[in-house]
Amino acid sequence: MKYRIVDYTSCRGDFSVDSNEVFESSLDIHEVALNLLKDRFQEMYDRYKEDGAPETEMIDNGFLAYYCEFFDARPMSDSVWVFGNGEEQGRILISENSEWFDYKFPEERLFTWPDDGFFGSYEDFDWSSSPTYDFESLTGIDPYKTGWEGFDCAKALADAGVIKL
Repeated sequence: MKYRIVDYTSCRGDFSVDSNEVFESSLDIHEVALNLLKDRFQEMYDRYKEDGAPETEMIDNGFLAYYCEFFDARPMSDSVWVFGNGEEQGRILISENSEWFDYKFPEERLFTWPDDGFFGSYEDFDWSSSPTYDFESLTGIDPYKTGWEGFDCAKALADAGVIKL
């Protein structure tokens, strides 16, 4: 099956496409979504190992500074998954059997989302639903319940087999 990944940045109402690619996989969309999320955690850990933690006023705690708690994946429909890929970054995974597979995302930065097409469906989605995959579902740990103080995000992900240290 073919899948399309659209990476985007959305900040204070604007929207811009960062990348848009099509690939093939024999996996179903749930498995592709799970693998993409795990890849995102590994990518961010590898970047942290290379660059160190970015300075931030909010969190100065190693790998936590990459906001890994924002990474999640949830189905918008049977053929479209949406990802929280960072604080202002997102990702849309679309299977070839979706009506949105050939949707023409804007090439120019938008400051107001259209209220029709894919954007209408996106806006109508119930965002209060729990993610199917997130840090807690992958590790069994909710740092908001256990506490962030001294919490080793990378170790929890590695212990759960999500990333390699």
